[in-house]
Amino acid sequence: MSIDKEESIDVRVVQVDVSVLPPGAKTYASVPGLTLDHFDLRLDGHRLSAEQRAKVKFDALCEKLDPADQTPPPPIPIIAVVDFNYVDARGRFRVAEAIDEIAEKAAEGPEIYKIYGLTQQVRLLTDGFTKDPEALHQAAEVVRGTSFRGGEFVAPGTDDVPEVKKVTLQDLAEAFGPSPINIFPDEQSAAEAEIVMNTLYFEAQRTINPEASMAALEAILRAHSNMPGAKAVILFSSESFRMLRVERFDQAVEGLRELAKLGFRVWTVDVEGLSRRESGASELLSLLAQDTGGQSIRRTGRLTQAFEGAAEQLSCHYLLSLPVPSSTRYTQKHTLVVKIDSDKYPEMWKYRVIAPSQITLPSLAAVRRNRRIAALLSPEDFNDPEVVTTLAYPLEIGERSVLPVRVRAALRDLTWLPDSRGGVRARVLVDAVVLRDTGRSAQPVCELGAEKTGPIEIRLKRRPAADSTAGIAIQLPCLFEKDGLYTARGVITDMETDLSGAGQSAAMIRRKGEKEWKIYAPRVQAASGRDFLWQPGAKTIQRDKARMVARQVNAHDPATVADRIFLRYLLCGPDASQAGVRMRHFLLRLVEGQAPQVIQAFSPETLHLATTGAEGPFCAPGLLAVAEYSLEPGNYAFAVLDATADPALASQIPADPDQDLPEGVLARVGFQVLP
Repeated sequence: MSIDKEESIDVRVVQVDVSVLPPGAKTYASVPGLTLDHFDLRLDGHRLSAEQRAKVKFDALCEKLDPADQTPPPPIPIIAVVDFNYVDARGRFRVAEAIDEIAEKAAEGPEIYKIYGLTQQVRLLTDGFTKDPEALHQAAEVVRGTSFRGGEFVAPGTDDVPEVKKVTLQDLAEAFGPSPINIFPDEQSAAEAEIVMNTLYFEAQRTINPEASMAALEAILRAHSNMPGAKAVILFSSESFRMLRVERFDQAVEGLRELAKLGFRVWTVDVEGLSRRESGASELLSLLAQDTGGQSIRRTGRLTQAFEGAAEQLSCHYLLSLPVPSSTRYTQKHTLVVKIDSDKYPEMWKYRVIAPSQITLPSLAAVRRNRRIAALLSPEDFNDPEVVTTLAYPLEIGERSVLPVRVRAALRDLTWLPDSRGGVRARVLVDAVVLRDTGRSAQPVCELGAEKTGPIEIRLKRRPAADSTAGIAIQLPCLFEKDGLYTARGVITDMETDLSGAGQSAAMIRRKGEKEWKIYAPRVQAASGRDFLWQPGAKTIQRDKARMVARQVNAHDPATVADRIFLRYLLCGPDASQAGVRMRHFLLRLVEGQAPQVIQAFSPETLHLATTGAEGPFCAPGLLAVAEYSLEPGNYAFAVLDATADPALASQIPADPDQDLPEGVLARVGFQVLP
């Protein structure tokens, strides 16, 4: 199904960053004081006419030169991407040293830094843009730590969760094309299994297709495409960043050329260039820098030069705004030549001009598709609307095992417009993919592409209230065959704003069971019955009257008295037939300053356990439900006790969730109920 059927010819304003350097310049800051008259502009080989030049807007973007001007300069955003696939241990030490060096003087200048690490996944190593020296030193320590086999690649805020081993990229799915995957625990989606992470794959893999890194780099740029002004992106790689087929260069760089017009300057750094003089430069790295107006650095003893040069370039440069005819349905490419007009200014004929050499104007469909792909690659950078992706433990349905996956967004976060049939409507696109780590590749298990499903429409009588908990949920039942590390990613795109939100969830699923009774990932969920549910193959979206869609209950999204409340967990033990009598479930009322009060003890038959009926050790998801309008507003907690424990322990459980549980108490999870 086609998403974009209408075509129109329009004039699109393309912004091109230009720097002009004098002969022998020791700085990357442009020569100040130039005007449009200094430049000779040629589009597709033809010099712009006087009429065309009259429509070109020219801006000089340089720091104020007046020492008396105390206005602080605008921040200069610099994004650094360390590609671990091509940077060896020696190179990682050098990159870490460069980050440490900029950290020492980060507080003094206008530069703000954001640092990513790239294996076969995109990982943010700083908490957004920062000038904090401690945060930058911490990122440097992460990079340095990956130089040791068996070390842990730990980013800030991950509570020392080690990374995944040998997660490589192969054939993400037909609907999306090749893309890196990103596997991290998601607190909001709370996968229904114990999340087990292994050590990072630290060896640089020279057999990796650089198109995977290119896709990840493009995703990072797209995540920042709405930032105003010029931005520098520094890719730390090596001369091994090559493509054997030169004819594929143009296709690989196409997306980055498109993004160059949004103010991105890509700097590429060959961190091995100094130690491997006998090797040749990577043409792909050079092309990346050339086609985006950046610089390619090689054979330098100071990698800090990339940070300094990028900051200098953005401190003084020029912005040309060119009106170019474009089509909304077809992608168009143009060559661009920007040079000094030496006929008018012969004294400047040796000056070097740095500017993109090609312009790509993608179709509206390509823009939307590329943005959604970027959200799949780097979900943490896309949160409008906020999306929660849930990966659940396999369920036995008939003779098959099904891995339930759900992608959900709140209705209040969507854009609602008047509907011709009355009321209001919203339209969204949905993309989802589930992958299993095989040790050598990320094998697609199932996928859902918006190109195949088309827009999904929701119609309401009135716009959702700002505090509404109702949402839209897309459920994807995936066939489950083998134990392993699974990752689910989902993207919901608001078609009225073209903004995308993404979520992810990961779980190591093992069905071998346990010799002792254990509970993993206990959590509370709530189903309002006001959600809309859509599944592949359904003709229309339906209201969830059966309350099949449950959202995660937390401090930011508590339950209400009208919700059906669920306790969910993964139960493992020696014998499934004994689970009902072995577990005791209690509902506690929590009042500040008082001991927990048991208000309900559940009978064994109220526990729904999705088991296969096989004998011996098992693992299966457990479910306990409390009917809507059963609880008054207040604070509550579920407690699960071993049958051998004294039931009186239920009222003695510490109210503080951070305190250790008494022996015999298998789980305790609190929640809040609002009116």
